[in-house]
Amino acid sequence: MGSTRKAFLTAAGIAATTTVAKAETIAKADPAPSPAAIEFANRMRRFDPSLTPQQLHDIAKSNDDTWKVGPKVHKGLENGDPMSPAFEIGE
Repeated sequence: MGSTRKAFLTAAGIAATTTVAKAETIAKADPAPSPAAIEFANRMRRFDPSLTPQQLHDIAKSNDDTWKVGPKVHKGLENGDPMSPAFEIGE
């Protein structure tokens, strides 16, 4: 009977650990939007007063994701860099 109890406790421990790990992964994967993104989303009600709280959350989340792209795009560019050359089309 002792080995059955050990097997059960081992299985229960593994299941609990897996559940906690999944919850932590979900929490890390979906961080709360920044206050600026939330404020921006709330201002969208001027255009559509019927927006639901979930839609406002989705707007704020997508804005946050979009704003995070900027530093990656401009990585390596400095204010002192020269302008890009003008492109001309030959006739």
